[in-house]
Amino acid sequence: MMCYADLSVNVVPDNIDKVLGAAKRLGFIAVAVNELLSEEIRAGLRSGILTIPRRQVEVSRPEDLTKAISLVKPEEVLAVVPRNLDSFRRAGRLRRIDVIRVEPGFNIRPDKSERNLIHERGAAVIEFSLRPLLTREGDARDYMSWLRDVLLRSVQVGLRFILVSDASSEEELWHPAHVVSLLSSVGVPSQHVLAALSSGPGLVLSRLARRVPLQGILSHSP
Repeated sequence: MMCYADLSVNVVPDNIDKVLGAAKRLGFIAVAVNELLSEEIRAGLRSGILTIPRRQVEVSRPEDLTKAISLVKPEEVLAVVPRNLDSFRRAGRLRRIDVIRVEPGFNIRPDKSERNLIHERGAAVIEFSLRPLLTREGDARDYMSWLRDVLLRSVQVGLRFILVSDASSEEELWHPAHVVSLLSSVGVPSQHVLAALSSGPGLVLSRLARRVPLQGILSHSP
């Protein structure tokens, strides 16, 4: 049986149980929650889904990366959002960074040199959000065009990547089968889409488990 994880979810106290319960029904065994509090952890326990804290930081200078690493806790997934090519490449050299989020508009294109840096150091996976596909039709079409191109380039150079929902409600969660169907319809190989929802997040979780036992995350949370 395929196991899935969504490593970027945004929930608020009013809908914690609904979002995590829906994620569980869709086949997700783990989610990473931005600005996670102990209530979200308890909701995850009620829903039978592993709920992990996530810290996301925008970086544009070397000192931004240094500060992010100094502040992050061992039990947190650290995701950085580079705002230029230099910070993107610097992030790829740092083992403590779990996820490098790539967004349109910053002329960041994964290449073989970045793949080699990341893979040699056992560092981050590249992350892409699905949430912009739920925006207005024209914006969603433009984002899909960008996403297709950058995913195919990542496949071409052999770079590990993951896909996340950034969901803040149960309606914004994606069924894995729908993600595979949508992206394979525009030419992204289905096996790579499946990996971006399963083995890719699994790599991040295995890195996390080496820092702190996953069953001990609750005891580390506020």
